[in-house]
Amino acid sequence: MFNKKEWAKEYYRKNREKLNERSKKWQQENKDKANQKSLRWREKNREKHQKIQRDYYQKNKEIINHKALLEYKKNPIKFKARHYAYYHKQRKDYCEYPNCKETKDLHFHHTDYEKNEGITLCIKHHKIQNKLLLN
Repeated sequence: MFNKKEWAKEYYRKNREKLNERSKKWQQENKDKANQKSLRWREKNREKHQKIQRDYYQKNKEIINHKALLEYKKNPIKFKARHYAYYHKQRKDYCEYPNCKETKDLHFHHTDYEKNEGITLCIKHHKIQNKLLLN
């Protein structure tokens, strides 16, 4: 009797590299769709995602802490401001950009790192603000 599940596992095992390459190519060509799909999966599987993150942190704790230390040494004021904004949830529940009512994918945009001041922006307007600052 044909077992579809077993066949799929065997097919994946034999063609893992080819399937991974195809998947990566699709993700690069469809970044927005891939990000939305990933976000939906994380929302649906919150506990599983948290477990994956915890496991990853435990396996790579030294590397992660080393990278954080390098970032701190590079710019301590910026590092502390980001840390404060992340852990103290220093943001509103809507985008503060004029005429924008977005309530999802919000980021805290620092206007002054030393005073730890900033505004809450949706991802679209956060990218715009950062581009304006770079030019």
